[in-house]
Amino acid sequence: MYKKKLLLLIVRIIFLVLLVNFSSLVLSCVNPLGFGDKGGLIMVTGKVQAGVESDCWILISNAGKSYELYGERSSEIKKEGIKVKVMGKILTNTVSFCMQGTPLEVISYQKLD
Repeated sequence: MYKKKLLLLIVRIIFLVLLVNFSSLVLSCVNPLGFGDKGGLIMVTGKVQAGVESDCWILISNAGKSYELYGERSSEIKKEGIKVKVMGKILTNTVSFCMQGTPLEVISYQKLD
């Protein structure tokens, strides 16, 4: 009886260890660097233009998708017509005043010719 309980306990411990390791592996493979379009980091290349509302600036990607620019770094590229490559974070829990495109917090950028 004692051996049976000990064996069952060992099996449970091994199962939990495997479950934790497998879960960590799966989570690290889903988005290891945080890149993507669900709150992760993305790279967008496109042209900056003024939005419909005052002080609204939109990045129109080369693929035609609109991003509303947010963050301290965004003020440096809020100029009509400049071409940029932006690394930013999609803001998923943000209420937008401009309501033009996906809110994007600018982390870094590169001006293009």
